[in-house]
Amino acid sequence: MSRLRADAPTAIKSYDADLLGFCEDWTSYELPLTGVPALVGDVLEGQGLEFTTGKRRVAFVAADDGQLDLLLELASLGVRGIVRVPSLVEECARLLDRLRGHISDRNRLVAEMADYMVADEETRVRVVSESERLMLDDLSRKA
Repeated sequence: MSRLRADAPTAIKSYDADLLGFCEDWTSYELPLTGVPALVGDVLEGQGLEFTTGKRRVAFVAADDGQLDLLLELASLGVRGIVRVPSLVEECARLLDRLRGHISDRNRLVAEMADYMVADEETRVRVVSESERLMLDDLSRKA
């Protein structure tokens, strides 16, 4: 991980500090620390994210339609607690594209570095998997 930080510092980013930036108009949501997120919608609660553990509902987070995809992506990546997202639908879509692009570029870079540094396939797979897990931890850290 320290080699990655040294060789490719832009591969390690946090959501709040590096990706959200200085968005002027945002909304805060509290995403529970546990549970698997899923998009749901019903007549009584409206649109939102449902967090479940097994068959048990942990929480429901109501949100605007334009923010749901970004919130789902963030929760799936492990960004939990108080999370800020842009209030404008267009900004949410742009941020979601940037986030997905960052994750894709970062995963490609880690795979290339592992290919270069590790000869054994089983070890390479473990290195890539562990690196991705650690980088998700970095993504979810607060600024």
